[in-house]
Amino acid sequence: MSAQRDIRLIAIDLDGTLIDDRLTVAPRVKEALAAAQARGVIVTLASGRMFRAMQPFAQELNIQAPLICYQGGLVRHPVTEETTFHLPVPTPMAQEVVALARARGIQVNAFADDRLHVERMGPEAEVYMRIAQVEATVVPDLAAFLADNPSTKLVLVNLEEHKTDSLVEELTTHFGERLGITKSHRYYTEAVHPEVNKGRALTQLADGLGFSLDQVMGIGDNLNDLSLVETAGFGVAMGNGNPRVKAAAEFVTASFEEDGVAVAVEKFVLGG
Repeated sequence: MSAQRDIRLIAIDLDGTLIDDRLTVAPRVKEALAAAQARGVIVTLASGRMFRAMQPFAQELNIQAPLICYQGGLVRHPVTEETTFHLPVPTPMAQEVVALARARGIQVNAFADDRLHVERMGPEAEVYMRIAQVEATVVPDLAAFLADNPSTKLVLVNLEEHKTDSLVEELTTHFGERLGITKSHRYYTEAVHPEVNKGRALTQLADGLGFSLDQVMGIGDNLNDLSLVETAGFGVAMGNGNPRVKAAAEFVTASFEEDGVAVAVEKFVLGG
């Protein structure tokens, strides 16, 4: 019996799902997504990354649908660059994140106008720039800068990766419902507007395209993908994914190294 589903939209996380630190999409994954698109299925990306860091992958995969960027804080078309949704972090909350991070000696990346801003260049900034393939601009005082430049997202970069989970817990407790706090990478604790997440953005995108959520596949691996996997009518977790994401998924696919995205698309979209 075929496992094929009536999937019309596939929303895929980037880091840990579609790419790893080598920043490459596996040939089998490319082929599966191209075959799905040839059948009329719309493919898009749903990432914590900034728009300009997602755009090259959208071009590589011939994506013609709006991208869910910044954990859902920005939705922008990769070709026309039309913005259909943007909800930045409230300025007082953004400044409080900066103050909290300073007190702990933690690097903060602030994203305003789709540009990366830091207070200093160092290993944390260099790692982020390498992974995201973007350049950073140094500003002497992030808190003062944010007063006039609303930030779509803030990232606390901690290269002692074993401390990231505890930092996520600490900030979640500290801010409560005032901010959305999540983990997107072993180094990254992220803060967004409390009403922002990938699931909400996916709901709006599907509605705008005329699809029900039952016709949507969402694929992810980390905690920031939990709402994506839960919201999609058919949620898929990567085999290398966070246990909470796996528990929420309808299907746990193979790991990134085993072309997990392709496995799910071939099985449930292409009917292979």
